[in-house]
Amino acid sequence: MFLPMKLQGFGLSLPPRHGPETWTAEDLAGWVRPPPPPSFAPDTPAGRRAYAAMLRALEDPFQGCRSRPVMPPEQGTDELEIAAAAAAIADAGVSADEIGFVLQHSSGDRHLVPKNVFAAHRALGLRRECLVSNIDTENASFLTQLQLAAGLFMTGLGPAGLLIVSSQRAAMLPKASPFSALVGDGAVAVVVRADSSAGVVASVTRTEGAAHLDYVVSAETDPWWRSGPIGLRVLNPAGMARHLLQNADLLIEACAETLDRAVWSPTEVELFVSHQPTGWMQEVVREGLGLDAAVTIDTFTDHGSLGACNLPLALALARRSGQAKDGARALLTAGGAANTWGAIALRL
Repeated sequence: MFLPMKLQGFGLSLPPRHGPETWTAEDLAGWVRPPPPPSFAPDTPAGRRAYAAMLRALEDPFQGCRSRPVMPPEQGTDELEIAAAAAAIADAGVSADEIGFVLQHSSGDRHLVPKNVFAAHRALGLRRECLVSNIDTENASFLTQLQLAAGLFMTGLGPAGLLIVSSQRAAMLPKASPFSALVGDGAVAVVVRADSSAGVVASVTRTEGAAHLDYVVSAETDPWWRSGPIGLRVLNPAGMARHLLQNADLLIEACAETLDRAVWSPTEVELFVSHQPTGWMQEVVREGLGLDAAVTIDTFTDHGSLGACNLPLALALARRSGQAKDGARALLTAGGAANTWGAIALRL
C-alpha cells in the first residue's frame, strides 16, 4: 500500500570534528583490540565479503574513519536536536503551527525522564495539539519513524511532521576503548509533509531479540539505577562479531523482500542508503543486492557511525549534493543493536 509522504526539509547539527590525531601512540598501544572475527562466517557471498572486510579492518585501528564529530563535555543531545530541528523547519519552509507531530530518538537523551522531545517542543514553539513521542528501535529508529509518520498523516495529523534523531556514541566511550575511534555525536532532523507525489512504496521490519545483550549501554552491573558509571559495554565480543557477520545477509534479505513488495528491480533503485556501523557494510549489502546503478553516500569516513542518525545524515548529504532528486526511487535499510532491522522503498 502506497503511503503518501514527502521528505521536505533537512537539518544537521554536528559538533566539532576529531581525527586520528586525537589518539597518541601511547593511547593506541593501550587499546585492547577486538578479537579476530569468528571463523564461522555465513557461507554466503555477503558473509564471505563481510568476513574478509573484518579481517582487513584489523590492520587499521580507525577502519578508514578520518574524522568524527564529538560533543564537548558541557553540551547535550537536546541542544543538538533543537538546532537540527530548527534548521529542518527553515529548510522545509513550514511554520511551527504546521507541525502536527514530532517523533524523536536519541542514543542518549539528556535526562532519562523527560525525553529530549519535550525540550524541542518548547524551544520550537510548537502547538499544544502537536503529538510528541520518543521512538526507540535502536539503529533502525529512523525507519520506524518513517513508517509511523506515514501512518500518522492518514489519521489527519499534519500537514507536516518532524522527525529528530541524535547520537552521543562518542560521549559514551572513553579514549581507552578501541571502539571510540569509530563513533560520533550529532543530530539530524527531517520535516515530512503529506504529499501524494512521494511516499513509502513498501517496507519490511524484522526483530530477533536473542542477541539483545551482546552489547549494551548500562552500568557495570544491572540494574543501571543502582550502580555506575553508565557506558557502552560489549558483554559478548564473539556475539557482537557474529552479529556483524550476519547483519549483511539480514539487510540483503529485508531489502530483497522490500523490492519484491514495491515491484522494483534492483536496476531501478536510484539511491541506496544503508546503516554504516563500519566502512564496509554498505558496499557489501549493495553488491549483494546487485544495485549497480544506485548512488550511495559514504558517511562513515568523515563522521564515523552516528547510530540511528546514519540514514537521515546520508539522505541530507545526498539532498545537498543533488543526488536525491524529487521522484527518485530510494531504498533504505538499517539494523543493529537488539537485532531490529528492516528496509523501506521510498519515492522521494
